[in-house]
Amino acid sequence: MVKEKDSYGTLADDPEGPVIQTIRLLNKELPELLVAADVCLCEYTDHGHCGILNEDGTINNPASVARIAEVAINYAKAGANCVIPFGTFLLTAGRSIGYDGWTN
Repeated sequence: MVKEKDSYGTLADDPEGPVIQTIRLLNKELPELLVAADVCLCEYTDHGHCGILNEDGTINNPASVARIAEVAINYAKAGANCVIPFGTFLLTAGRSIGYDGWTN
């Protein structure tokens, strides 16, 4: 089944998607490797922006930060040692990740 892009970037943290599968594979095959994952939504959204859009097409910052933090947490849960949220949302997403118990 072909999965489609959507406005939420659901494929970004799909457990069967390329990023999470690669993180798991790298940890299995090269356990001593530090795995860093770039967290971005643009390649997974149907509109191509790294965030969730408002009805008028502008970026919805709170929703975008929450989604990017969610993806970052899922990458960490998959085994990424380091996650790097997209620069625009870096500080706020970092704070959100910390609220979920993930820190330095």
